[in-house]
Amino acid sequence: MMIRAILRVLVILLLTTAAAKAQHRVVDALKGQLAPIDSNQQEGYTMNMDLFSKAISGNQILALGEATHGTKNFVDFRLAIIKKLVGEHGYRAIVTESDFSSTLAMNDYIVYGKGNIQKCLQDMGYWMWNNPDFLETITWLKDYNATKDINSRVHIYGCDMTVPMIIGEVLGGKQVLKKPLSPESVAGMKVLSAWHTKSLSKAEEVALKHLAEEVKVELAAHPDTSTFRNSLNTILQVIAFRMAGQGKVSSAIRDKSMLDNINWILKRENGGKLIFLAHNLHIARRPMIGGWENVGTLLGKTFGTRYYALGLSFYKGEFRAQDRDSGKSAVFQVAQTSKNALEYTFNETGVSNFYLDFASVKGKAALADLLFKKKSLRSIGAIFSSAKRDEAATAIDAVAVEVFDGLVFFRNTHAIAPSFGWKKYD
Repeated sequence: MMIRAILRVLVILLLTTAAAKAQHRVVDALKGQLAPIDSNQQEGYTMNMDLFSKAISGNQILALGEATHGTKNFVDFRLAIIKKLVGEHGYRAIVTESDFSSTLAMNDYIVYGKGNIQKCLQDMGYWMWNNPDFLETITWLKDYNATKDINSRVHIYGCDMTVPMIIGEVLGGKQVLKKPLSPESVAGMKVLSAWHTKSLSKAEEVALKHLAEEVKVELAAHPDTSTFRNSLNTILQVIAFRMAGQGKVSSAIRDKSMLDNINWILKRENGGKLIFLAHNLHIARRPMIGGWENVGTLLGKTFGTRYYALGLSFYKGEFRAQDRDSGKSAVFQVAQTSKNALEYTFNETGVSNFYLDFASVKGKAALADLLFKKKSLRSIGAIFSSAKRDEAATAIDAVAVEVFDGLVFFRNTHAIAPSFGWKKYD
């Protein structure tokens, strides 16, 4: 009995030692592939751009993701990359995860200097844009455009469609249709004007069908290149989205609509290069959640190697989200403790922040288990709470090299600043 117990202990020790040595080999192999990211007060995040520039050679759509919507590090890093892409690589359009019609006023602000900046931020519709941290990106874009002639300026667009501003503009008379909506269609517009998750009644479904037919007639009266026409088209998109109810079907409709809007933007930009800012779940080259194709998967199929998906993740720290219980904005904190998590191994490199291009590691056998097999990847949505169900659901299992072309890692994170709130601006 004693001998068996000793043998068991020896086996455990040998296995533990072997696992530790294997982990050291992985970490050592990983260290040689990283591009460290530095931070200073004057320049923000900086890194050697040689590897990144090589990775995006021939790129047309560069997607910059985020593991949470409420992480300041992600916002600041995106700005640093936007400066390089716009200033040195010829990117001339920024596309955000915000409603198309709701972002048109922001484009007027950065391109022509029109409007009130706080109203433009509020109009974008989501708290992750309406805050002091993202304002720095907008300020830089506006200042950059002020130094360029009108044909060389950067534009900003939204590609989403969940609660388009065009709905309120038509209902309020700010946007006038060639043929006024019928009472049934007005009722349909009112259904769409406020977001909620309850199922539609039969009467509401009938009103939305009336509205869809009348919007289609109105669309035919406007040229394909018109921003007003595409704004109207997002009404059709949100009708389909709401008619589908909650679940995988509506999620698929949303992401397909985002693709359609990005394709429209590309045509308007004459096929130029654009930067796409959205959550990791949207930009991923393969669905990280089963059941529907996300917009990144669709973009990958359409553009192949001209689409580059850069995921952004972190080991531990703060982020802002809407509290599931109170409905208010709150700051949460998480740490990665699972040894199966990609971020856990990244932290062991001792490099605080870095960029890793996956194409450069495909021949590294030591990294096969880390990057080419399923690992836990950080993923947190816009709504969170301190309840166990949320704290346990901060990651998704995925194969890193299949969902992203590269990844940026931060060891410690900070939450974005609170939203400016919802006020009336002139």
